[in-house]
Amino acid sequence: MRNLLLLLVAFPFSIYAQKIDTTPTNLASGAPAYLANHPLLDEGSLLREYDVRFAQAMLNKPVLLPWKATDKAEIVATVKQALAFKEEWVPEIVTKVSGSTKNELFTVQSLQVSSWKNCAGAAHLYLPKEAKPGAKLPVTLLACGHGDGGKLYPSYRLMAENLASNGIAVLVPDNIGQGERTAMGHWNPVGVFGSGLTMQGLIVLETVGWLNWIHQQKQFDTARIAVCGNSGGGTLGLFLSAVASDKFSLLVSTGYPSSFESIAKKVKTHCRCNLIPGIVGKVEMWQVLGCFAPKPTFLAQGKYDEFFAVDIFHENALRLGEVYSQLKHPENLKAEVFEGLHGWDEGRIKNITNYVCNTFGLPFNSSLVIDAKRNVPAASCYAVWPKQALNADEVASAISGKKTEAKSLWEVFRPQPASVEWLNHDHPTPRGDLRDVFAQFELFLGAPANNNAKVAK
Repeated sequence: MRNLLLLLVAFPFSIYAQKIDTTPTNLASGAPAYLANHPLLDEGSLLREYDVRFAQAMLNKPVLLPWKATDKAEIVATVKQALAFKEEWVPEIVTKVSGSTKNELFTVQSLQVSSWKNCAGAAHLYLPKEAKPGAKLPVTLLACGHGDGGKLYPSYRLMAENLASNGIAVLVPDNIGQGERTAMGHWNPVGVFGSGLTMQGLIVLETVGWLNWIHQQKQFDTARIAVCGNSGGGTLGLFLSAVASDKFSLLVSTGYPSSFESIAKKVKTHCRCNLIPGIVGKVEMWQVLGCFAPKPTFLAQGKYDEFFAVDIFHENALRLGEVYSQLKHPENLKAEVFEGLHGWDEGRIKNITNYVCNTFGLPFNSSLVIDAKRNVPAASCYAVWPKQALNADEVASAISGKKTEAKSLWEVFRPQPASVEWLNHDHPTPRGDLRDVFAQFELFLGAPANNNAKVAK
């Protein structure tokens, strides 16, 4: 009871109102009532039908407690099924150094990468200069989010530079379809799902391959491996905490821990990496994160995060706090709300670097490289992207042995009970075509993919 009271003091709820412009707008003319072109919303009450289905899913959600071994195993199995994660699909990462960039306190190697056959990748490896000969380096796998430039997005680069300047090696891969890998597609692949896989699952599979690669490098201390990411990188860290908890020792997941239900119910088209089939009503994010307990975990969010409600963050912190208390290590969970928005700012970068240094037993120097202008950005890994490199849909098809002719997500996860006539027409809104929005609802609720769905001409 005492621990619960302490948590309630540490993570107070914050309820606030946000001013919302409710004036409907016509997309074509700017006139009111753009939804007038979507009578199905009134006549068919499709949104109400999905409200009922989401409510039923949450009502039937099982009680799974991560500190219990059998429940933890069920959570992990559920996550793997939702991601379409199979151990035999984890690729072997092969790297080639294509160049290096020297700075005062660290050197950055540019790595050309092969994961699955004909799947090209790119990564930067930051190596501290002050490492003692023969000493093994602690290492952080820095998981990128959706910033332009992938591994060279300013906040990711600045985080890597600060960690490296404090004696920690940093591996920063470009995720599928990001950074130098944009030709692969990331925002809207369809074939990945038609092949029975998921975009996030591909990223997780490849990143587990990277964790295996780290374990194979003699220069790294495999007892001190961190996974650190914001936004999409926080998403990746969350799933790794369940499917690969034995491969790293510290987790920093920021700008994402929210709830699957709240994300699934957003009436907008998501980036494909946010789409997790059948997860709603099965597990929630705090349970997934609980699979990493009692190892050290740092969760953080901006107070004015424009994507995720801070109240849900506080709820996650409370629930996860109970998991750590049950496992007798409440001190290993750190959760903090910072002033600011969604992305990493200098304050968060300093705070996270300090946390990783302290956890790994290293001194922290906050004055080293917070001014990024003193460092030279690392070079690209490729002068030209390999012509034979597969895109995301082709990789998924090669892994699964399946393919689809579907061109839209709603052809794979057909909205129910939408009519064929309705599906034959575009239904644009400021947040995307309603057919794909409702297809996402079907996906999150666990509707089976229908690769052969035919829509009348």
